[in-house]
Amino acid sequence: MDPKELPLIRPRQKRSTSSPCIKWRHQIERHPKATLFWQIFIGIFAFLHFLVSFGILTILPGHRKYELSLVPLICLSVEISVLCNTMLGVVIYLLVKRKKGMATWHRSVIGILIRNIFISAAFVITLILSIFYIETTRKSILIHSVSTISAPLIILCIISILKIVFLETSYTWYWLSLNILGLSEIFILIMKEDYDYRISWCVSLTPIWLFFIIHLAFSFTLFTVKSRNIAKLLLVFSMIGSICGSSSIAFLAVFLDGHDNSWDKFMMFGWAALFWFTFAYAYSFGKWAIGTLFCHIEFEFIQSKKRLNLRAKTWEVLL
Repeated sequence: MDPKELPLIRPRQKRSTSSPCIKWRHQIERHPKATLFWQIFIGIFAFLHFLVSFGILTILPGHRKYELSLVPLICLSVEISVLCNTMLGVVIYLLVKRKKGMATWHRSVIGILIRNIFISAAFVITLILSIFYIETTRKSILIHSVSTISAPLIILCIISILKIVFLETSYTWYWLSLNILGLSEIFILIMKEDYDYRISWCVSLTPIWLFFIIHLAFSFTLFTVKSRNIAKLLLVFSMIGSICGSSSIAFLAVFLDGHDNSWDKFMMFGWAALFWFTFAYAYSFGKWAIGTLFCHIEFEFIQSKKRLNLRAKTWEVLL
């Protein structure tokens, strides 16, 4: 047989490593209700860590409850760190395997993942150090070194302030205020616990109280510019949570200064704040988690979506 008469055999194309993820991403795009369910489910699961931690602190008997209340927060920080580290490894693996160089969206994704890894690592180290440096007895809580415990958070706040000052950031006043309040709270606790300055708890917890007030103002600012009713409703939940959180901190400060009848009010407003914040931010956290899970293929998904739309329009013209 003449070789020219042989049928043409097309070489089999190599399947992209990320193609299953792209197909899954298309499935998410086609089923918005299922996507909304998973976003809310993941967000509620994340906020359950805070609810369990607060429940251990306020309900569980025994003097070791202060250390145990940190365990759920450590688990949440580790889960976020594992997710970001895994996706960073996937992005680097795809870059090395494809050998096509690093695009702009690669640099953006890697930068965001490294930032999230650094933040989660700072909280993990701080919480673990808190377990080792906080000693509880039946009558008191001894903090051996606030400066050692808070060292990762101090570094995180200073880097955040430098980033806010030198780089363009949305709502600069809000993020700058939070970092300054964080450093102020750490400084006051170092003076009070490490150097034995006589500072009342009402003064010591003032930066945390101001945090809720600033968050209330921030939520109200967003409320005035949002147009969708569901977004405004979530911001109303956030404002109610901020009011409950500030009230809870106020009653906690009064309780620590020697007024035993304030503990129940601290618990009541604390639980209310956690529930309202769960309603307000469960969806946002779930959306962030799913976005992080698919961050390595988001650009390819957009390109494939454009190709599918172009193909559909072509068939419409032909038919």
